[in-house]
Amino acid sequence: MLHQFLIHFLSSHHLLKHSPDFLQCLTGFLHDSQVAESSYRTSDTRTVTNNRTPAISGSNSNLGSFSETSPSYSYTVTDADGDAVTVVETLDGKTKRSYTVTLGAENTFTLSGEAWQKVLNGSHTLAIKATDSKGASATRTLTFTKAVTSISFEQTIAMPADDMPMKALLNIQGSFPAGSILKVEICNNGNDDEPAWEDVTNRVINGQKCYCSNTEKTADSWGVKIRVNLSRGTATEPCYIQTLGGNFG
Repeated sequence: MLHQFLIHFLSSHHLLKHSPDFLQCLTGFLHDSQVAESSYRTSDTRTVTNNRTPAISGSNSNLGSFSETSPSYSYTVTDADGDAVTVVETLDGKTKRSYTVTLGAENTFTLSGEAWQKVLNGSHTLAIKATDSKGASATRTLTFTKAVTSISFEQTIAMPADDMPMKALLNIQGSFPAGSILKVEICNNGNDDEPAWEDVTNRVINGQKCYCSNTEKTADSWGVKIRVNLSRGTATEPCYIQTLGGNFG
């Protein structure tokens, strides 16, 4: 014989759309096709949370490869319930900024010049996590690659000199592995519009004095400038400039 049954549920509270949290329990009984009924059973009381997760615009993506400029990502955060939302921005799991966001306003996650310089070559992850006042959260994940292959340094203001500088002793510290290309130049007429740059790389590397052959200037005074360029080339080991110093006369 085929028996049919039907379960009747009687809720102790009714769910109202967009209502706050409330306690809910269910009471019910069972009856079959022969009209036999079971006794009433009441469920445990549970807290029902009617809260929607914040939303972050855009989608998870790869931002590409960067060298001279840092990556940036513009986004907005919304919350259908209008709850206060806290945003935490991280780079490789380390917090860069935490703030209470203005819902619907555009925000930008970017790295400052100093912070960008500290990021090593390779793959990295930016994350934006938005958490509302009830604990619901959403996360936007973005990846990028840093690929810096060269670094350049040039003084913008010449170091003043009373007389024509003829020699200098320069000291450069860093990592210049096989395959990298280092170039160090000096000029004694650094105040000119077109200074006479002279390559002193080998002397600097060997710890020798550098001699300036230039004897002319168009500016009113003499001045020394230094510029350095380091390219990774085919090097695979760490490649960087740490300090540059010395004296001239």
